[in-house]
Amino acid sequence: MVVSISPLALEKKEDRRFLVASLRFYVDSVELSIDKSLCIRCDICSKVCPKEALSIRVEDGKAEIALEEDKCVLCGACEPLCPTSAIKILFNGKWSNVLVDRGGFPTPLPKLSIESAKCPEGCSDAARACPRGALKFEGGALSFNEERCLRCPWCEDACKHGAVKANPLFLGRISIDDTKCSKGCDICARVCPTSAIKIEEGKAKVTERYCIFCNACSIVCKDNAINVERYHVFVKEGFSSLWSSALSKLLGQKYSAKLLDLYSIERLRSVISESRVT
Repeated sequence: MVVSISPLALEKKEDRRFLVASLRFYVDSVELSIDKSLCIRCDICSKVCPKEALSIRVEDGKAEIALEEDKCVLCGACEPLCPTSAIKILFNGKWSNVLVDRGGFPTPLPKLSIESAKCPEGCSDAARACPRGALKFEGGALSFNEERCLRCPWCEDACKHGAVKANPLFLGRISIDDTKCSKGCDICARVCPTSAIKIEEGKAKVTERYCIFCNACSIVCKDNAINVERYHVFVKEGFSSLWSSALSKLLGQKYSAKLLDLYSIERLRSVISESRVT
């Protein structure tokens, strides 16, 4: 285990599974905990961090999450959009994210919509289709593991009864220029958490429907052959200058501006509706 202390008395501990940064007062403590066994090495937390304290570092083709404790302020912005809930903010050992609680940062929509009443007894089509083993059918009901589910629609497409619907976090585009790919390289397919990328006849091919636009593939691609673009994010209500900045980094200025305008219109409609102005 490695232990270091920042100038602001933020203590960092790291072992094979956990990366933890904590600030301890006389009585209370605040802690950022990252479970590296759940992390898919995407770029979402590093994009939304206002202090650029989080990053994904690649060495010898292997990506790892890194934290600079002298930059981290334990604001909690990195937590809500983590696809696997690998990041948690704890206050005195219990989950507590003030930024989210006060409406300053939105949370995602539910990952899956499941109507178990539509599931025939013993049907396991959706569960078998999941590349991460997130679903199971027990006791006449289909359920899923929140940490394993990544919102890809493999389960939805496999279900013949319309019982499962996957709710994406992002809409986007991905392209792979296979003319740039090094011969024999398959690292993008190996790191893709949803099996959206396959190697066919020595070339990387992507099925965009199953891509969650996490950027894990482009981060490790040494040939710069992969381009991932996000243009929409599905979240619940929440607003702050921090969120506006995070949105700009996630989507780019063009698409974030459009989405912020849409949020403003929706808030105005809500105010008018609540005040019963017609």
